[in-house]
Amino acid sequence: MPRVPDVPVFGDTVRSPDLRHEVPLAIPDPFLYLERDGRRAVAIHSLEIPRLRESTSLEILPNEQLGADELVAAGKSEHEVAVELALRACREVGIERAAVPAAFPIELADYLRANGIELTVDYELFENRRRAKNDAELAGIRNAQKACEAALDAARDLLRRAAANGDGLEVDGDPLTSERLKNVIEGVFMRFDVEGGDMIVAHGPQTAVGHNLGSGQLRPNEPIVFDLFPKDRRTACYADMTRTYVVGEPSEEVEEWHRLVLEAVEHSTAAVEPGADGRALFELVCDIFQRAGYKTQLNKEPGEVLEDGFFHGLGHGVGLEVHERPSGARVPATWFPAPSTTRTDVSRPRLAWTLILASGRIPWAPAGGSTVSSGTVGALGAVVRCSLWRLHATPAATPSTIRPATPRATSNARCGRWRPPAAGRMSEEDGSTASSVASMRPAAGTPTFYPTPRATYAHPRRG
Repeated sequence: MPRVPDVPVFGDTVRSPDLRHEVPLAIPDPFLYLERDGRRAVAIHSLEIPRLRESTSLEILPNEQLGADELVAAGKSEHEVAVELALRACREVGIERAAVPAAFPIELADYLRANGIELTVDYELFENRRRAKNDAELAGIRNAQKACEAALDAARDLLRRAAANGDGLEVDGDPLTSERLKNVIEGVFMRFDVEGGDMIVAHGPQTAVGHNLGSGQLRPNEPIVFDLFPKDRRTACYADMTRTYVVGEPSEEVEEWHRLVLEAVEHSTAAVEPGADGRALFELVCDIFQRAGYKTQLNKEPGEVLEDGFFHGLGHGVGLEVHERPSGARVPATWFPAPSTTRTDVSRPRLAWTLILASGRIPWAPAGGSTVSSGTVGALGAVVRCSLWRLHATPAATPSTIRPATPRATSNARCGRWRPPAAGRMSEEDGSTASSVASMRPAAGTPTFYPTPRATYAHPRRG
């Protein structure tokens, strides 16, 4: 078995996901984490020692023990003290040759190299370390996902209660705007102790612009895109959830996009298995859109800037960053790699495949009533909705007849196995994987449609 490389990581745990993965506390000031032959230590200011001692088993190397007082008395500047303390910490632990993440500070790397320590940037090493989630990170992802689900419950309540007044939608006599929906979502997020960030609640033509945050009053019959990616405050882990709705009747064009996305979801889901390659899955989906006459990243001309068509990726993992490995895109990437040799204290890695999102329709009942109106709230899409709206970049909707919805099994997947939902509502995970299922509760006495939620896959223990 190859020797596990020595590792120093410098930074703070608020901005460095690589460091937060090793030190599960919010530490805003830079410090050095070191790892060699199973020894795990931090060289750090005394301010943080009590929390570290209480919450971790890390060896603590106080700055004073490394000679900070002596360096300050010698008139060294703050950054000169910092790099010298890092050098002394490396020597204390015995690091002479090490792998560092891509974001390792250049100044510190130059100083360590000038003093005899060989450093090699190893992007893959640190990406793969973070693919295996520890128990705290899994709990954080689950909490952030539950916050997404609860927030969309609240948002859907407003959509169900919305009534047309001229060209716009109102609820309780006040305009229903993107800003109003965001305020409701933020209130839910506060209850779950997550940060909302720059969430997206876009509608109409705004949905044709990737990552447009959305603004203004919503209108009947137009697509409304929610893209929520809250961060759990305790663990700094993200979830990422996208849903698309129509209050009223989706246009034939939007229905066609939904049909294509649903086909892409079903075919790509069926192809996921241990060892599956993200590039192959991406090619499968691109072929569906290309056969329908749309450009993708695979059939465009070399050098062509693709602004209309399927210019998106297929999906991504979540964790300490909102976009993590694995991914489905033009670059090959194994979704479930072979067992890792880089760490032995991790288990049961998870990945949330963000392509597979809600698709279908739910009944729309007026506030306080249980009678199904002639309107619907149409739940479209997938994470590729950003690209699909760009197919023509003019998603102005016109009324159309909606075909009766057909119940579908939910795709709560564990290594590709399917499980049907409980009667009456969409099922939720039993806790063994991070749930990505939105609870869509129909009005009492109405037909129930089971949308296809984003799937979450669990790979057997590795490490």
